[in-house]
Amino acid sequence: MVFVEWTKKVITLQKNYADAFITGDLNTEIPARRADDQMVACQLDDAFTQAGYSNLVSRSTFSRPNQRSSQIDFIMSKRTKIPSIKYLTMNQAPLLTDGHCGLQFEANAKPIPPEYEPCKVYKDHSRNEIFARAMKNFAPYNTRYDFDHYFNELCNILDDTQTINIKAKQKRGFAHFNYSKRTWVQINAINKIKELLPESYKNSPSGKTQIRQIHNLLQKSKKEDEIEYGNLLGKAVETRRHRIWNILKEATGAPPLSKLSQSVEVLADRVSELQRKTITHDNPYNDHEFRLRTKKKLTAFKASFHGDNLVPSFRRIFDCLSPHTKGASGLSKQYLEKLPICILVDWIYKPMMTTIRKGKFPQTLMVSRVTILPKPNDGIRPISINEPINSILEKLIITSLTPFIELNKLLDPRQNGFRVGLNCSISLDYVLHKITKWYDDNKVIIAITLDCANAFGCAGHKSISLMISKFAGGPALTFLSEALVRKFKVVKNGIHSLVNNLEPFGIPQGGVLAPIIFSLYISQLTDILVPADNGQAALSLFADDALAIIQGETHDTALARANNMIDRMTDKLQALGMSIVPAKTKVSIFGKFLDDNSSEKLTSVLGHTVPYVNSLKYLGTIISSDKGRPSLTANDEAQINKCKGVVSRIRSIRKTIAEDENSTILRATTLGVIMHNAEVAPKFSATDNLRFNKIFFTGLRNTVSSACWFKKSITFDEFTDKEVLIADALFKAKIPTNFMARLNVFSGLLYRLIHDCRSNRMRNVLFKHLALTSNQEPKKMIIPVPDLYLYERNHKEVEVAKKLFDDSLELISPNPFDELLIEIVFAFLKRGILQINFVNKPSIRKLHTKLAWPWSFSDDFNNLDSQTRSQIALPKGREQLRVNIHKLHPHVYQSVHCDQRCKNSKLKIPLEALDLRVRLDDTINTKNSKKTLANHLQISAENDSSVASSLLIEIVINQLGHISRFTELRTLTRVLNGEDCSPAEILKEISFRSVHVMNAKNSDE
Repeated sequence: MVFVEWTKKVITLQKNYADAFITGDLNTEIPARRADDQMVACQLDDAFTQAGYSNLVSRSTFSRPNQRSSQIDFIMSKRTKIPSIKYLTMNQAPLLTDGHCGLQFEANAKPIPPEYEPCKVYKDHSRNEIFARAMKNFAPYNTRYDFDHYFNELCNILDDTQTINIKAKQKRGFAHFNYSKRTWVQINAINKIKELLPESYKNSPSGKTQIRQIHNLLQKSKKEDEIEYGNLLGKAVETRRHRIWNILKEATGAPPLSKLSQSVEVLADRVSELQRKTITHDNPYNDHEFRLRTKKKLTAFKASFHGDNLVPSFRRIFDCLSPHTKGASGLSKQYLEKLPICILVDWIYKPMMTTIRKGKFPQTLMVSRVTILPKPNDGIRPISINEPINSILEKLIITSLTPFIELNKLLDPRQNGFRVGLNCSISLDYVLHKITKWYDDNKVIIAITLDCANAFGCAGHKSISLMISKFAGGPALTFLSEALVRKFKVVKNGIHSLVNNLEPFGIPQGGVLAPIIFSLYISQLTDILVPADNGQAALSLFADDALAIIQGETHDTALARANNMIDRMTDKLQALGMSIVPAKTKVSIFGKFLDDNSSEKLTSVLGHTVPYVNSLKYLGTIISSDKGRPSLTANDEAQINKCKGVVSRIRSIRKTIAEDENSTILRATTLGVIMHNAEVAPKFSATDNLRFNKIFFTGLRNTVSSACWFKKSITFDEFTDKEVLIADALFKAKIPTNFMARLNVFSGLLYRLIHDCRSNRMRNVLFKHLALTSNQEPKKMIIPVPDLYLYERNHKEVEVAKKLFDDSLELISPNPFDELLIEIVFAFLKRGILQINFVNKPSIRKLHTKLAWPWSFSDDFNNLDSQTRSQIALPKGREQLRVNIHKLHPHVYQSVHCDQRCKNSKLKIPLEALDLRVRLDDTINTKNSKKTLANHLQISAENDSSVASSLLIEIVINQLGHISRFTELRTLTRVLNGEDCSPAEILKEISFRSVHVMNAKNSDE
């Protein structure tokens, strides 16, 4: 009855408007159906009738499969003239709404005139004029002038060689497609001619041929209009790679969340106010200590014009800049390339080297260009863009700063944000590993995510400088401290605001130095962990995204520990100068045996009670609690729904893109959605995999399929050969299936862990389960895969410390048996007498095996051929690994090899099956098969032993300096006496004498 009263109130408010329309879903038909609420329907009918309203809808508006269509959507009006109503099909693919078909009508509609706004347009003069103006006042570099002097000279050259025009720019809107006037004349003329032609002529062979030729000419004109429309949206006919992305953005991009009508000065004030609102205090934080491996602090940065493999190169960084990006001054790489090379060397490079050597950050590079993006509820998001020259300067610094931080292990292993070789996947796996392991141990788990307001912009410069002083000194400390100071100007439509100063808080955004400094600063949050938390609590960080996991025997125990952890986290974050947003805090609970009263006892953040949620999002992945059981089903569903939206967007521009362009967009967007965190996430279920492949196949058919086919393609069940069609479409488009793409990144992660060993925890998992096995017994471990690149990494660290920081690190003393083992493993893998396999897989009944890395793809990895698997351990094997995986035949189902489900595979009949006597006698058949297999394995083992023995002799001869040590090997003595030793015997004996490469890693994660 509340709805009825509300409807009557709406009718009353509209009584003075003769042209008023009342539209919506009444959730009942009028007159009512048998299942409808008769009283509600009657009262609504009386209310509309008494007010003089009548329903303009005459057809069904709600339809679901296997249900009777109904008319529950209404357009009520007092007007007697019925406007034209268009009945939509939003309940069909690709939108697939909940059943509402949708209605469209126009009443008193007038076209909205286009909106214009003033815009400044900057046009560069010719290259010759720019060159001549630059050489007019050129003088070689003089040490009396600093960097700011030469930068101002560059700005003067820019001002003298640019023309500024004021134009009225039309605000961005959607460009709807329509054929040209010429094409419409042809369409109308052809239709008129067809009306005048007699039916006998139109049905004759010559008439059909003539009409077909006319239609071909018309289709050609239509195609030209479609291509011209695409070029208009793309604004770049020559570079098709950029053209398709411009088309996708212009034609299918979402409208702005709000309008930015304020002037640049008002927007600049709002940016300053946004920073001031999140500032808490300026008390320096000094409770964290760094332990350095190097003997001294970082005092200077090294760089040169050409550089080498360690020292950064000015020219190489300059060449990699984006050509069109402009800073606050308006300088861009494209403009700088028009200047003489002497300007680049004497006015940019040499002053920059002096600045780095003295440790003085230039004042002119402190000004950032700020672009404002709208947010909901009239909010703004400032995007800061630094000068291109500042990007060069900071990249020269970061090339020395990052190696120093990583070399001294200043970042906590739980922090994976903005670190080379580490990504979201590592942090997500750590979270899933802890949750599933504790769940299998019958613990109650509470997961908490805390959100900080403007995390990058509220840390005090005093605290940051104090932190930097603990590992840097001299010019390096001065430079990094001064680099924190920033000014800004807001730029909108080419109009610049005045330069504004920022408060001495926050990390400079838009720069290269900011991410690593912020990661280092926020990593101090891990100081809250104490020895008592070992095995009871864990903390994962990716930049400012923090997730805490706490376990307990009961809910009360876990809740008490969770509240204690929250208190420690909030205290530490506030000490670091950050403010917590309790409303954005998410808490989920997991466990096999949760109490019915568990939802009544809740956590609290800063006095605000936080209820449990069924799912929380961490690093773009949704972890849900299905009655206490951790699950990623909601994440898979979200990914599939996003892919539906992508296909629908591409479908709307099908007339303006070619088939190969459609495939490129689809691969980059759709596969990009599901590849996020795919290195450690489990693969799709069989049902979800089939759903995704249908959607993906529908997208591939965008440019060639009819609208009728598109509507039915999502269900697609009536096609008997749908799997063949999908596989053929993927093969033709040269696009891997989602399974192949996931398997590729999974194998790539294994490659990085073996070569770089960036995550000790994950490397230890591989040390237990990734084994070297023989060809005859692939499920039996000989030895774990050793740390084959330990000495190589150590040599590189020592070289970096010496060349970049003039310091020395301890070089690991090579053990001859370690070096021999590494050479033996490489040789055996290359010759194919050794394999790499996952072994000792945990019970499939455990949730940890189903969700956590690496078990989702371990069996699929084992199904790859041995040479492909070997590439993860071989030097420079990543590219060959990728090529071999992408050569696999694409399947709808998730399998490496073709089986009976694949129409491309051919059935092979064993030779013994052709012998009728053998087929009739199972005993003979079994004995012969076992005998044949045993003989084959024996011959294979003998061949492998022969090859292994010869390789052992060859490698030992190449290392004659250690021959006295190698004579201790019994296998070597046996080989010298003429016997053959198996690869397993050789590896086991050498690994037993190994010192370094067979040890597990120390892990605090």
